[in-house]
Amino acid sequence: MAISRNQRLKMLKEVSAAFLQLRKTISSLNDADLAKPNTAGIWSGKDVISHIADWEAAFMRVIIARNEGMPEVWPTDDESVSLDAWNESQVVARADWSVDEVKEYLEQTHDDLMEQLEKLSDLDRSEALHYTKEHYDLHYDDLAASRANNASQSGEPA
Repeated sequence: MAISRNQRLKMLKEVSAAFLQLRKTISSLNDADLAKPNTAGIWSGKDVISHIADWEAAFMRVIIARNEGMPEVWPTDDESVSLDAWNESQVVARADWSVDEVKEYLEQTHDDLMEQLEKLSDLDRSEALHYTKEHYDLHYDDLAASRANNASQSGEPA
């Protein structure tokens, strides 16, 4: 669906503000906080960051395909792979990455996605916000748990 200039600008502002908040949250955590396993279920904060980037990359591939008239391929289109299994496989694929590498992956993926959101004609504002701003909102508590769990083990207040 075509998006008007005003809708695009509003969407880009919302996504940018939300990503800035996500970056601030991530920056408030040290590498030990982010690397600590099992703070967000079985994931670490690093895994959560990777997960967010993976979905931005998946969304970007879909909107590029859509704009090129190609079939959209979502990670969940393969009925033999559940959403949870796909998410876990992506995290496992980056398990040996450092916290800095995962942060860079998020930054690069987000920059690439923003470039596409700025130029592609066939965009759905609510869909873009779902895979960015709303997705970040879902994971703030997971990232905060990295700090809370680390602080509670060190005897510091969370």
